[in-house]
Amino acid sequence: MAVRKVVHLLPKKVMDIKEKIAQVLVPREILEDFNVVDVKELSNEWIIVLEEKEDRIPFCLQGKDVVLDGFYDSIDLISGVMMEQIIYLHIKRRRWKERGQTKHEHNQYDYQVEGMRTTKRFAAFLKEIDR
Repeated sequence: MAVRKVVHLLPKKVMDIKEKIAQVLVPREILEDFNVVDVKELSNEWIIVLEEKEDRIPFCLQGKDVVLDGFYDSIDLISGVMMEQIIYLHIKRRRWKERGQTKHEHNQYDYQVEGMRTTKRFAAFLKEIDR
């Protein structure tokens, strides 16, 4: 009797699939400065957690001996809707400081529409369908 080997063609990690989906759902300009670190699928929403890349040192600290010093409060933006689930981007900006100093610095980003908790791309889409 021959023994048959069964090979399952499943992805290495479920996170790999979720990360690829997230890369489609997150605006490209955000992915230039942030990495997808987690994707949470809840009953009526997706939360895509993004952390600022470690090499995005603020201009005022470039060329100095800097250390990462945690994160500022995160920003939550709605990036869209997919299959009746809201897609939230949970954006975490890093804090930097010059070694031995106490003053923190950070980067400023312009991803949201003023007065709204949406990405500019999603706000433009909503404006277009409202016409």
